[in-house]
Amino acid sequence: MSDLPAAGPPARAPLSGQAVAALVCALAWLGGLGSLAAVVLGVLAVSRISASSGRLRGRGLATAGLTLGILGLLGTALAVVLLSVHNATTQLNSATDPVSLTLGQSAELPADGGPSLGAPGGGAASVTVESFADPTPATASGLLGVVSPDPGKVFAVADVEACAGPDGVASGPGVQVLQFQLAFADGTTGGVSLVDAQDPPLSHVASVPPGGCVRGTLTFEVAPGARPVGVRYTQFLGHPFTWAVPGG
Repeated sequence: MSDLPAAGPPARAPLSGQAVAALVCALAWLGGLGSLAAVVLGVLAVSRISASSGRLRGRGLATAGLTLGILGLLGTALAVVLLSVHNATTQLNSATDPVSLTLGQSAELPADGGPSLGAPGGGAASVTVESFADPTPATASGLLGVVSPDPGKVFAVADVEACAGPDGVASGPGVQVLQFQLAFADGTTGGVSLVDAQDPPLSHVASVPPGGCVRGTLTFEVAPGARPVGVRYTQFLGHPFTWAVPGG
């Protein structure tokens, strides 16, 4: 009979501290910082456990921390995207809220409201519908004499002023002429006519000096007695401005 003591069970390999830390950080999240730390610690833990030849344990904890860390990062990225979309939508809705004005009131145009058609040198800083006449006789002449409206229509003319900012407008009046419309009580609208009933037409303005203003007419064709409720101007990605027409 041997006098040697019986051999005890083999010593258990120590648990990887990085594996434990990876799981703890993943569960903490900390606005995505914990998830990032969990991914880094999880990768390191799995690598060291694999290279330890059984001298370290905790692969399951490291894998769980790594997986939860990746999911946490994806969730953080998704939350950031959704928040950005929400903020952008809120700003866009705010930027396109209608603004009601009276004739003679100036509408300040945002500098980031997009390009103005016919104004590559920049857009106007403000626009004002000074007056509106409906019906109004034609006084401008075309190639065949004094212009006339389409059959069953009468001319309506808006007098519009556009003012430039400190940079001026290199070409055109600085506003998008085709973005002017007449608004009617039933919700319908009418666009600018292709002919100019009265001089000087706003569309013929060549440029606007820095800090200067230009004035011209916009011609519309409407049915007799169809009085609009307002003259509307919508800048690209900007507010729709509506100048109320008395009696409309």
